[in-house]
Amino acid sequence: MSLIFLWIVSWYFVTEIKIDTVKVLRGEDPVAALAMAKKGWLQPNHQHRAELGAEIVDILKGLNRDQELIAFATEYLETLPANSAHAASVMFELVNSITTLRVWDDHPKLFEQAEEVARLAPSAVLRSGVLSGLGTLRYRQADYKEAELLYRRAIDAMNGEMLPIMVLRYQQLAASLAQQGRFAVAFESMAKAQEVNDKLNLAVNLNLLKNMGGMLFNMGDFEQSIVYTQRAIDTGLAKGRVLASLYGNLGAAYMSHGDHDKAFEHFRHALDISVEAGIDNPDLLNNMGFLLIGQGRYQEALKLLNEALTILEERKSFEIIAVVNKNMGEAWMKLGDRMQAAECLERAYVLYSEYDLRPKRLELYPLMIENLESIGHIERALTLMHEFKTLNDETVSVESNERIAELVATLELERSKRLLALSENDRAVQTEALASLEREHEIDRTIRYGLMALVVALGVIALLLIRSVRFKTRAYRVLAEKNSEIAALNTELKRQSSEDALTGLHNRRFLTEFMAREAPKVVRAFKEGSEPRLLMIIADLDHFKRVNDRFGHPVGDEVLRVFANVLRNCARESDVLVRWGGEEFLWVCRDADVNDAAELCQRVQDQLRTTPILCAGESLSITCSLGFAQFPLDHGDPLDWTESLKMADEALYEAKRAGRNCWMGHGDSRAV
Repeated sequence: MSLIFLWIVSWYFVTEIKIDTVKVLRGEDPVAALAMAKKGWLQPNHQHRAELGAEIVDILKGLNRDQELIAFATEYLETLPANSAHAASVMFELVNSITTLRVWDDHPKLFEQAEEVARLAPSAVLRSGVLSGLGTLRYRQADYKEAELLYRRAIDAMNGEMLPIMVLRYQQLAASLAQQGRFAVAFESMAKAQEVNDKLNLAVNLNLLKNMGGMLFNMGDFEQSIVYTQRAIDTGLAKGRVLASLYGNLGAAYMSHGDHDKAFEHFRHALDISVEAGIDNPDLLNNMGFLLIGQGRYQEALKLLNEALTILEERKSFEIIAVVNKNMGEAWMKLGDRMQAAECLERAYVLYSEYDLRPKRLELYPLMIENLESIGHIERALTLMHEFKTLNDETVSVESNERIAELVATLELERSKRLLALSENDRAVQTEALASLEREHEIDRTIRYGLMALVVALGVIALLLIRSVRFKTRAYRVLAEKNSEIAALNTELKRQSSEDALTGLHNRRFLTEFMAREAPKVVRAFKEGSEPRLLMIIADLDHFKRVNDRFGHPVGDEVLRVFANVLRNCARESDVLVRWGGEEFLWVCRDADVNDAAELCQRVQDQLRTTPILCAGESLSITCSLGFAQFPLDHGDPLDWTESLKMADEALYEAKRAGRNCWMGHGDSRAV
């Protein structure tokens, strides 16, 4: 009898714990729902045990009980088969909790188990989710290459299926690429996320706008970074920590753009939001410290940076710790304590190298080299200079810069086209109305000739007709003016897409289109011997960072405008001038080759030397270095004009190494 009784009791409890009851109770009292679900889980023969276990994991996730989630999910995956939808969702949450707590060293077999669950997952979405979770874990470990590969596998697992989750997947891939310094492909991935969002007619994506702003900031396009970050704020969707982060990003973009007043205003707003929400915001403290360094308030900056460092060390956020150390090193340099600066910069260098943060290392090298030279560590400085050159060549190529500029311009043009859609529709309506008026005008003219014989009898009618014609003529003129305005607006948009806003010179997009048209003509003409080659000269202002540091970005902007005018004065009407980026400019000389280079380069240096640049009554002495190469080259693909740019860039680097304020160049593979 006792065995029968026990069987009846067991059957009663198993059937009483229903999954639907747990789900309903979860919305009212998640703790009670958790207790009920655990009771059902303890019954090995419960028909919905797998689903109950997955529900327990979801409840623990909602309660932020990550340690308990890890323990239970581990038991779940050791107990039940790995080939179910519930197993895949539990594995996804397990990976996320391990990533959140950074306890991956305690789970050495995690990747092996997760790969098996992903392989057996019954749907593409679940398989993609597990792989994406592993990618995020690798990202947190700063293994960005492995994270990239996992994110790509997560995207491929979807087999081209267009679902909202793909917006996130492409953003994750973009972040892993950006951390490797591969900005061109990173921006392509971010643009793909925007494309999916638009094709699915999804609502405005706050994270996408925020990430686009951050990506553009890292690429140095601060104007567009401001635009996208402000759009993210304007959605009204951001609250608390996210809103504080957005205002912090906006402040950083304004700071890098040279508007320190707006930068401080946004930093202060971000700090107020953080304090109100009870949030520690070390990133913001770091950015405010960096701004204070730019304003010469070094002791105040060090105080904020030390506060940020204390918080970050508790969190073990080593990537940001490296950034703070770099900023502290710069502050100590400004205060004249070069040895203290060397210690901070070295700590940043070690962390940047350990976590392979290439974009950050590129920012660090010039500071370290300058500081090491000042304290007499020449050999170490030379080693870092070689590292800097190698990493820079790997990270920032002519092709990647060109692709980045093209993608940014394309996105903005698409946005402009959408904004002009209504105007274009109005134009079509106006054109149709104009055609209708012309037809009516023709009919009126025919009638008028017929009525001329009856002028005396029908004088009044004739006067009314003439008045009608005059009214229609005026209407015709108004419509024609509107069409002209729309055409002018389109022309202006096209001009803006190919012109640098600060200097008025052409931009990279223009050069790409120009060379696509001109390169085949030049190569064909050169082969026929009918015309010389093109000469490409890259000019870079020497020690331009010192101008910004000492006088501020507004003065730096004025120096760039003055130098642009110097190039205009030196160039011929048929030449093309391009602002290549930052303080770097490109001069494409028609009907010229290396034999003309010395005269042209010397012309620029002479003109710059005799051009006054004044700041607060002080005359600034600005010099430049130049590198050149001809196009086409005598080797390789004759149409590959980017190869000539690479050689000109290498020549510019050699001019810098030779002491600056000079020029060097290449004919084909020969130094000149």
